[in-house]
Amino acid sequence: MVSETLFNYAENCVNQFLDQNSSVASIYKTKISHEYEVGSGVVIKIEDGPLNRGKRANSDESAVEFTVSDGQYAIQCIAHNGDSSDLNAFSSNDLTDILLLLTDSMAKGAPVRICGNFILHNKEKVFRVNAVQPLIDGKKSQLTEEQFEAFVKLCRKHGTNPMEVMMADDTLWRHVYAENPIKSAVMLSCLSPFKKQDMIHMAVITSMGEGKDHLIENVIEPLVPCGIASTGKLCTIPGLFGAMSGEDLNSVELGLIGKMNNERMAVSEFQTWGADVFGELMNMLANGYYTMQKGQVDVKRDAILNMSFWGNPDKEYEPPKKGAAPDPKAKLAMLDVFKEYTYQMISRMSLMYCQMSLTDEGADEFVESKILDAMSGTLDSPESKHKLKVWRSFFREYLRYVSRIEPDILKSKQHIIDIYNNDIKAHKNFEAVFLRRSAKENRKFQQFINLSKGIARLRGDDKVGIVHLTLAKKLFLHSLETLVTNLVPMGMDLSDINAEQMHLMSTVERLADGGQYESKVHLIKTLKDNGTNITMQKVDELIASNFLVEGTLDGDPMIEINPDL
Repeated sequence: MVSETLFNYAENCVNQFLDQNSSVASIYKTKISHEYEVGSGVVIKIEDGPLNRGKRANSDESAVEFTVSDGQYAIQCIAHNGDSSDLNAFSSNDLTDILLLLTDSMAKGAPVRICGNFILHNKEKVFRVNAVQPLIDGKKSQLTEEQFEAFVKLCRKHGTNPMEVMMADDTLWRHVYAENPIKSAVMLSCLSPFKKQDMIHMAVITSMGEGKDHLIENVIEPLVPCGIASTGKLCTIPGLFGAMSGEDLNSVELGLIGKMNNERMAVSEFQTWGADVFGELMNMLANGYYTMQKGQVDVKRDAILNMSFWGNPDKEYEPPKKGAAPDPKAKLAMLDVFKEYTYQMISRMSLMYCQMSLTDEGADEFVESKILDAMSGTLDSPESKHKLKVWRSFFREYLRYVSRIEPDILKSKQHIIDIYNNDIKAHKNFEAVFLRRSAKENRKFQQFINLSKGIARLRGDDKVGIVHLTLAKKLFLHSLETLVTNLVPMGMDLSDINAEQMHLMSTVERLADGGQYESKVHLIKTLKDNGTNITMQKVDELIASNFLVEGTLDGDPMIEINPDL
């Protein structure tokens, strides 16, 4: 249970927040009344031409017609430099600036704020704007530095950290039961990437009825902006990337991916997609942008966003029988939902969970309890709704804040290299999964660093240390194991103490000469010479836990790694 003190602090912060969600709903409601209104959204289409048609056309009077959308409503807008008697007319220079601002908004998926009212123009009702401004603070957190630091300190005072709080069942996960690896992956995808190196893509392939859509609807969507892609033929390439206008060869409308720039997108039932859609995603997932060509036009759109794929295996796939030996080739058949792009998608995913059940055997009672709570109305009480709303509002701003943090990795440079090379790259499953079609896989090194930085951000830390690296390694290797082995246990201890202990045990095992040390002093000296400090008390704890065993070799005392582990 999360301390009530932490909730009270979060509630106090939320009471100071303003509602800054991009929306043109208020503008839409004035279509009949024609009242002056303000709203904000992303520009998805731009066209320019004469203000009037036919005999009334005048080369000195131009109009910029554009569409602003918040994902639910779309508003047809117009800005012009027409008759000076019109109070809403702009000068030619101002109209040029507006055109450039709108073009930049569409290219980057950046929201703009518009002000004006509806009028009739050329027998159509359009929103005539008298001001267009970039929504500079649209993705900036309302959480202040003082509030952020105070919350992190308060968490430590109560023996926890912000990442553990947001993963608790009584905060953001009231409606959904999930194991820690899935929770961690979802929280990492809720960070907002601002550079292509920050993107974290994930995929979950599991059986039907595991609550994938329920998780998206009750955890991700209410917490952070998230575009939801349609299934099968309802999801078209123009809908994702941008539609070509048949009337204007120079116009390329903004698709869902462009709208969600610096945010995230979830694809439910992605196994219904055609192979051509995955093919078009390849460059975007790796490079953070995509290009489109049409006639004489070559358009580049920023697409720096986290993507999560949720789906089921192909209907031809037959799950292995319980107790069957691991078969990597059979497991790859489960990944055929990516069609002929399976290996490319595996390369681009930071985390993948590929097994028929996402919960352990003993978790059924917890899942059933969540279902009963939802159906009985327990979660609909005013108090429960209020608490959930507060936590969502607070962590929405918290995630925006920490997404801007750039954790320092240089002080842990050698640890990063050692852990990746000795514990990840050297793992038996690494070659079996990632090196089937290539000699090298440098992308995984970058993804491991990014996972470590993401964990540091979620915990509110400005430096990447052993705890972050060890937790990232655990998530990475656990995800990797699900691509090879059947029925991988999904429960995982992500506490600081466990992470530090794991790293220490891994280092002791790696530096042991033939699995042995001459003495406790020799063990301490060996680790110190390799950049890791360990006390005599820690050595005794490892012996007490049976990880190390004291013995003799040719009559001389020695310490060895327990061969039975």
